[in-house]
Amino acid sequence: GQKSPNVKAHLGNTANKSYCKNMPNFCDPKSIINDLKEQGLNALSPARRLQWKIKTPLDMFLVTFDPMENIRKIFETKTIFNSIVSMDTA
Repeated sequence: GQKSPNVKAHLGNTANKSYCKNMPNFCDPKSIINDLKEQGLNALSPARRLQWKIKTPLDMFLVTFDPMENIRKIFETKTIFNSIVSMDTA
């Protein structure tokens, strides 16, 4: 079938989200944004992830990036605040 002409435009405006794993849960979200921006990434907002039932913070943040950010560059990120991190798809 035919695709809607707005599909491509919509996908281009969708923010990139990535899980930042192995990030200490006590980190300040604003500092995470600043560190990623210093690395040349346009990070918009990090959200601390919580354990589902007991709501304790996990060593993981869900980071939202600008829709135009290079996905490859996001996944090449290896450190934040001298912590070795792993970026994963959300």
